[in-house]
Amino acid sequence: MFAMGKHKKDKKKTNNRVAFLIQKPGVLFRPNNMKVDDLKQRLEERGIQSRNLNKKDLVKRMNEWIKNEQRRNNIDVSSLSSLPLNVTNITPLALCGCGDDLMFLSDLQSNTIKRVTIENNGAILKGTVVTVMSLEQGALPYGISVSGNKLYIADSRDRGGLIQFDLSNGNSNIVVENLSTECQRIHSVAVTIGGDVVFTDREAKKIKKFCNGTVTEIAGSGSDLSQDGSSKSASFLQPTATCIEGNTMYVCDTAVGRVCVISPTSSLSSYLEQNDVICKTFGIHLRGTPPEVVNITQALDKLRGVSSWLNSWERQTRESLGRTGAVQGPQGIASSKSISSVNIITNSLQSLKETIEYVNSSYLANLRLASLLTLVVEHLFSKMRSRNPTPTVLEYAYLFGPTMKENVKQLTKCGFHYFTARSSFYELPEKNCLSIGEIPSIPQLPLKLMPPADQRILCDWRDNYGQSVPQVTVRNQSTKDNVGTLPLYSYTQPAPTPQPLTFMTSDSLETSNANDSTDPSTAVVLFQCQTALVVKPSLVAGLSCLHVCNSSSPFYLGVVTSTILQNELESHLSNIDIYLPSENDIFIFSRSCTVDVAKEAVALVLELIVPVGEKEIVLTEEVFESATALLNGEKDARAENGDQHDLFNHAAEMSDEDVDEMEETVCVDTIAFCTSRRGRLIRRPLRLDL
Repeated sequence: MFAMGKHKKDKKKTNNRVAFLIQKPGVLFRPNNMKVDDLKQRLEERGIQSRNLNKKDLVKRMNEWIKNEQRRNNIDVSSLSSLPLNVTNITPLALCGCGDDLMFLSDLQSNTIKRVTIENNGAILKGTVVTVMSLEQGALPYGISVSGNKLYIADSRDRGGLIQFDLSNGNSNIVVENLSTECQRIHSVAVTIGGDVVFTDREAKKIKKFCNGTVTEIAGSGSDLSQDGSSKSASFLQPTATCIEGNTMYVCDTAVGRVCVISPTSSLSSYLEQNDVICKTFGIHLRGTPPEVVNITQALDKLRGVSSWLNSWERQTRESLGRTGAVQGPQGIASSKSISSVNIITNSLQSLKETIEYVNSSYLANLRLASLLTLVVEHLFSKMRSRNPTPTVLEYAYLFGPTMKENVKQLTKCGFHYFTARSSFYELPEKNCLSIGEIPSIPQLPLKLMPPADQRILCDWRDNYGQSVPQVTVRNQSTKDNVGTLPLYSYTQPAPTPQPLTFMTSDSLETSNANDSTDPSTAVVLFQCQTALVVKPSLVAGLSCLHVCNSSSPFYLGVVTSTILQNELESHLSNIDIYLPSENDIFIFSRSCTVDVAKEAVALVLELIVPVGEKEIVLTEEVFESATALLNGEKDARAENGDQHDLFNHAAEMSDEDVDEMEETVCVDTIAFCTSRRGRLIRRPLRLDL
């Protein structure tokens, strides 16, 4: 995953960068999971001896190489890290991926579109930048996307719009203009699998699609609120970034800090159609609409079609996700229990048909499938269990006659209303209604006396074996004591307060450029040219490959090759000549190389101007001991104060406002710290006069 923008860690500012975070295993080398032959080959390619080594030693050497590579490039793959690029001074504004090793980004500073090729050496990622397109001065490319050999750029300025760039021949043109009836102001762009271009209209507060020269609206009502709904009723306050994954679209509503998901409803419509087939098969209908009469043969055909559709849906979902186990609702499919329930209903209906045909096949013509609904069946069972929730076989046989007679009352004409409500969920008979007196009654068996001994045996048997486990039914699981999931309104949260962001426009960009072109004489000078600096060896990158003659020296010397102005956005000092200590004399430092040094690596500033081209710098014993004492005192102060040393900034990072706010000085050993009115600890610049 790649990102852009600002990142602050340990008081170190890093701006205008492309950052990455590894989310999948296997991107970089994992020595513990590699085979011996593969380890030897990788080590030999990097010039590391691997002969006559077992796997443990091979893994150790590979891990050491990986750590050295990551340490040399200041990369921590476990967190968000900057992607090293072969160019500097870029301001990435938008990016999009194209495969595993290629991406495009827009550079606000140079008004260009750049192609970045990702190189992976197994330990770190690096990017090689090549410019592929130049934009007009003042362009605001907030969005970029690629499809085949077409590159689409979302330019938010007044004269911008949706730009289409052909990577094969270099031709570009604006296909959708801003401040027009088709688009008020574009912000971001993405391309679907089918090649349609989707973009966000920030000022119109809508999501639109460009296809074959025509712009159509996808979602958004244009109202000033953020709410979910259908494509016409949903609304956004400030739709900005967008991306597409499969058939699902993600839109960032910046004003309220939400990420909205836009998904098609075709799958949901197909699922509801299958539910409608099941409902109509068993006579479930809307109030006032006559039910659909279906015989048992037709019902079986419809249920088999629904079961086949669900099984096909489950198989396709499992294949697309690469799963072998069951898939559930979170995977965008009906639960496995629901699919099994449809199969159970189909098998039960087939068994019922075979049973009725075995008794008398003519009975199938009078079978109403509505009588098989759970509501009707549970009503019969509730009557059967009215006296005993777990009746024995004897009790079931005894209660069968009265229970059936009670349930038959709703199908006959009697002198009373069986249901108290005038409108009931139980259907009334439409024809062939019988009088309750015409219903034959089951004759009762004559009473017989049972000896007391037999009664005791039956009672003992019932106490030992007649208490069955209570059965759970739909009716007793839908009472007020078993509420299950709470209503949706119980989980709703108050809408956040809208806080729209103010994005850069053409006017603000021109003002910013004018401010950047201020007279350099008015800027604050941080270090004069040829100034000598005391540099901490542990914080200087790029010196691991150099041979240090005297490794016991506590510091290096650095010389500024050109005047450096104070800039809080810069974290490094460019082009610093590094002088390393001599092997024979610790007071002599010889020029070695030129590197970029982090600001936090500068410990002291020497009041010394080194001549241009000087190869050696000789320090006096007093200056060397003073610098060493100050460095050691700083270490002791940090050890005593723990993590408090992370709050001490170098004088180069100290603003004029902080200097004016200094009220008191607190001495910690030989290092002076100042406390501002805001309570921040600031270190005064330490200087040694030669």
